Amino acid sequence: GHDTHVAPGDSTTFTVNFTPTAVGEQSGTITIHSNDLDDPTYSFDAKGVGVAPLQVSCQDNLVFYLELNDQNGKVDLGFWDVADTAEGPFTSATINGSDTTIRFQCTDIGDQDITLEISTDEGLSSTCSTTVTILPPITEIEDVTLYVNRGAPLPTYEYDINTFNINCPVFSQPVQIAGLPSGSGFEVGTTTNTFEVSSGSTTLTYSFDVTVFENPFETRVSLDQGELIIEDWNTLTDDDQVTLSVSDDGTVLYISGLNGSVELSGGALSYDGDTGTVVSVPINAITNGIVFHGRQGTNSITIADDLVLTGTNNGIVINDISNYVQSGTMDIEGDLTITGDADIVSTSGSYGGVVSLQGNTIDFRANNSGNLTFGTIAASGDALTDTNHLYSGGDLSFTDTVATAGDSNLVIRGEFV
Repeated sequence: GHDTHVAPGDSTTFTVNFTPTAVGEQSGTITIHSNDLDDPTYSFDAKGVGVAPLQVSCQDNLVFYLELNDQNGKVDLGFWDVADTAEGPFTSATINGSDTTIRFQCTDIGDQDITLEISTDEGLSSTCSTTVTILPPITEIEDVTLYVNRGAPLPTYEYDINTFNINCPVFSQPVQIAGLPSGSGFEVGTTTNTFEVSSGSTTLTYSFDVTVFENPFETRVSLDQGELIIEDWNTLTDDDQVTLSVSDDGTVLYISGLNGSVELSGGALSYDGDTGTVVSVPINAITNGIVFHGRQGTNSITIADDLVLTGTNNGIVINDISNYVQSGTMDIEGDLTITGDADIVSTSGSYGGVVSLQGNTIDFRANNSGNLTFGTIAASGDALTDTNHLYSGGDLSFTDTVATAGDSNLVIRGEFV
C-alpha cells in the first residue's frame, strides 16, 4: 500500500503501473482506503492488454558489394538487409538513426558500423548493432579445369586481368601476388592465382583456381629393341583410327589418329609439334617390325604413304584390327601376321616373308589394278566358320609355298575389282 495525506477540499493524483506477465487482456481491482466516515473505501476496475516486448536482432558477417557498372559505385541497404528478426508492435524502423535505407559509396569501402532501431508511438524501442563489410564492385575470373595427356606440353590458359573489374576509381589496378601469369603452362594439380587491389589502408584480395588433370592412357606407343608397338593400352572401347604417314624424305614415320592420351616408351619416340597428338619415330630405328594391338573398340590402321621395311625381321603384326587400309605401296621383307577378323585393303604390296592369316575371316585385297606379291602364305582356322580371302585387282603372285593348316579355307582371286 501507499499512504497519502490529502487536506480537506484538496485533491491528488496517482499512477498505476501495468506490468503484464502474459500477452493478452489483463484486469484487476484498485481499492482506496481513507478515513472518510461516509465512504471509508472506494474501489474501481482497471484493464490492460499485455503485448510482446519489442526486440530486434541483427545479422552477423554481412558482406555487400557496390553495384557494378556505376562510376559512383553505390549500394543501398534497407532495414531488412541487415535485420535478422524484429518482434513486437513497432511503428518505426530505422537504420543508423535515419530512414529505412542507407547508401554506401566507394569512399565507404571496408567495415561499417550499423545500428538498427524499432520503436512505438508510445516511446518503446529496441536496438541492435552489427558490422557490415562494403566491397567494391568486381567481376571475378571463374575457376577453370584443364586436361592434359601425359608427356604432352603443359596446357596453357589465358585470362584477362581486367576481368577483375574494380569500378571504384579510388582502387589500384589488380596486382598478382600468387600463381602464374596469363598464358602460362599450368602443372598437374591446382594453381591458385591471387590478385590484390588497394585504396589507402584498405587492401582486398581475389583468387581463382586453375586445376589440371592428367588424362588416363588410352593408347601406348613403344619402341623396344627396334620393335614399334602401337596398342590400345586399357579397356576403353573408344576407337583408334591410326594413320601412319611418311615424311617427304622418307626418313620419319608419323603416327596420328590416336584416341585419348598417349604414353610414349622409347627414346627415339617423340611428340611432333606442340599438340601432343602426333608421334614421330625415325624409320631407321624400326628394325624388328611394327605391331598393332587393337584390343577394345573398332580400330583401324591406315598407311597413307609408301612404306619400306628392310630386313628379314622387319615385318608387321596386326592383332584385332578391324580395318587396315594401305594407301601407299608396302614393301616388307619380314613376315606379315594377321590375327582376329580384319579387312585388309592394299593399293599394292610386296611381302617377302611369311604371310600368316590367323583370323576367323580375313579379307586381304588389292583394289583396282594393284598388285600383291607374297612369299609364303600360311592360313589356319576352322573350315566351318573360317574363310580367308586373297584378292587382287592386278597381278597376284606367290614366290613360295601356300599352306593351310587344319581345315582352314583360303580363297585366292586374281583380277578382282
